[in-house]
Amino acid sequence: MRLTVVMATYNGARYLPEQLDSLVRQTRLPDQVVVSDDHSTDATWEVLEAFAHRAPFAVRLVRNTGDKGYVHNFLNGLKEADGDIIFLSDQDDVWLKDKLSTVQAAMEDAHASLAVHAARVVDQDLNPLGRLLPRIPRSATAPAGDLGDGPLKSFPLGFCLAFRRTAAVWALPRLQDYPETFRFYFGHEIPLYWASKALGPTVYLAQPLALYRRHGMNASRGMEPPSATQALIQGADDYAQFAHHQQIRADFAAWLRQQNAPNPHERIDAFLESMERISKARSESMEYRAALYREPNRLRRLQGVLRLAWQGGYGSRSRGALGLKSLAKDVASLMNSPRRP
Repeated sequence: MRLTVVMATYNGARYLPEQLDSLVRQTRLPDQVVVSDDHSTDATWEVLEAFAHRAPFAVRLVRNTGDKGYVHNFLNGLKEADGDIIFLSDQDDVWLKDKLSTVQAAMEDAHASLAVHAARVVDQDLNPLGRLLPRIPRSATAPAGDLGDGPLKSFPLGFCLAFRRTAAVWALPRLQDYPETFRFYFGHEIPLYWASKALGPTVYLAQPLALYRRHGMNASRGMEPPSATQALIQGADDYAQFAHHQQIRADFAAWLRQQNAPNPHERIDAFLESMERISKARSESMEYRAALYREPNRLRRLQGVLRLAWQGGYGSRSRGALGLKSLAKDVASLMNSPRRP
């Protein structure tokens, strides 16, 4: 089985050598490394050329003639990937030496189409900051077509993903005219994440397999989820924003399905149709929840909670509902607190 690492670079000469060295130190070396550079103006290209000459595996360097932005830079690199399993790599992290071997073994054991692993967050000098991201409290395997995120409690960051090439072959032609609004919310990760989840089982690995460097100039925003304390004090404005996000999620799933592109796949289309449906349902529930938190009368607030519960609004999250934890939180908050913005 061939493994390809796809890296996107842009003015990354300061930290890039450490990440490239970590690829060479893997206990299971990649068969191919593809690097797409977004017209860097520092020494990045010279670092990459030197690496290509000394690497003990095939290296394909692609240099953009103009700035594409990090999403299309990754997509540009994916076009050159020929591995059976593809790993995405940022330019400024460091991979632990068993990352490729651990992920490959886990995917083969589960016959998985996708793997997501945790990483240890570090500062610019690789000093641990005491947390893991993405948050994956326990290792687990989700079945093909599962609409939830299993134990994953945060955004599936690209450098923690590995997926079958089939997902890239499906996604690339559909993202040629990727609207900026969707790019902002979903990046290059979510289309590949969704397609891979539709095609086969997903393996979630709680084991940190990389050092996630946060230095203030990262292209990604990190996307840490709210803490338990923050979740308890969320109010109407928060839920209105969540409703907006869920509607955009539904719109994106619909947009992907509507793209007239080659390599159609029934499983992916069915997954996207279900994702659109549950995201719309969750958006409507969140809008209703926001209205409840704006209601000044406690009795009417309680009646609204009961009505939402009767209509199934606190049922399974996998079906677009809010879940039982939300019911408990709403009853406690709406009965014991004054109206909050």
